[in-house]
Amino acid sequence: MDAGNVQLQVVSHAPTAAEAMYLANNTRLANDQLAARLAAHPERFRGFGVLPMGLPAQAAAELRRCVAEHGFVGALVDAHVTTPAGLTAFFDGGEYDLLWAAAVELDVPIYLHPTFPPLGEILSSGQGLYAPLEAGGYSGYDAAALGTAAWGWHSQTALSFLRMYLGGVFERFPTLQVVLGHMGELVPYYLWRADRYLSVNRTVQLRDVFRRNLHVTTSGIFSLEPMATLLKVTDTKRVLYSVDWPFAKNEDGKAFMETLRQSGMVSQEEFKDIAYRNSQRLLKLGGHS
Repeated sequence: MDAGNVQLQVVSHAPTAAEAMYLANNTRLANDQLAARLAAHPERFRGFGVLPMGLPAQAAAELRRCVAEHGFVGALVDAHVTTPAGLTAFFDGGEYDLLWAAAVELDVPIYLHPTFPPLGEILSSGQGLYAPLEAGGYSGYDAAALGTAAWGWHSQTALSFLRMYLGGVFERFPTLQVVLGHMGELVPYYLWRADRYLSVNRTVQLRDVFRRNLHVTTSGIFSLEPMATLLKVTDTKRVLYSVDWPFAKNEDGKAFMETLRQSGMVSQEEFKDIAYRNSQRLLKLGGHS
């Protein structure tokens, strides 16, 4: 952290096994374990809770507990769940209103984070979304990369956010704050087109939800090219520096931020907002800088 010029880090779980999203006791234990570790260095760490997203009522209850008992600053949740039947399920249904209501009442954000697709989508040649049409058409590594860090993680997380929009979540909860990592999980780059087609005959436009309800982090994407597009469509007060450690290195994030500072793409005040002040405001981190 010191080498990366990180004074305070918000810690969360990594993408979890599919069955964990239906095991409320396990997520509770994971949060208790995280809280115990953070308590050893309260001046350096805060926490995001993990929630059993396959069980909406229990997820809402666990969010409330995490904030009340552990002082967590929000929740980082898998952007979709794999059902016991092996299907992918999202959170646009009304059964998740208990969770969104809790987040609004507690005034904490929900971070939608990529997670793994059903295994068959990678392994089942000729059937899986990311598998080759014919066995051996490309490697298992390529299929796994396509379904995760190279593309699938980001497109599926974007889809989760767009489905929340179409499901009316942001109409029912107009102050709900959602975070997308990896420079916005593709959404900023397709915002114009998605808004053009998805906002038809709707009382709340997608572009307005993007500006009012969404924060975007840099996590794991340290390149000025996507940052340039992000800055064109996003208020700089809604862009947050994030590293994605341990999947990305704090030192690489620091180098990227220095490149951004010197690029002329943002003013010094905007740079400070992105580097730490926006996180302070969103997560109520006090005077850390």
